[in-house]
Amino acid sequence: MACDAHASQFYEFTPWANGTLDQVPKDWEGKKKYLLTGWKAFFEVSEEMYEGLEKWYGEAKAKNVKFAEPFEIADYSNKYSDDRIREMFPMFN
Repeated sequence: MACDAHASQFYEFTPWANGTLDQVPKDWEGKKKYLLTGWKAFFEVSEEMYEGLEKWYGEAKAKNVKFAEPFEIADYSNKYSDDRIREMFPMFN
């Protein structure tokens, strides 16, 4: 899970900011479970996310996705072609 790679964001800062730091497990397996349960609502596929899933994975695969981590390229950044996005995110190929 990509979120696990952002340990300081998901296991430290955000729980500290919302007063739930004491609920974060100390061990890595516990932390992964914490992401899947405590953050589940953040990763459930929404209507807004479905369009991107369908574009990059196709309709058949997109219909079966239950959880995804959304992202967007900032408006003030470079404008990237679909080919360049596929280079940066090879899982879209």
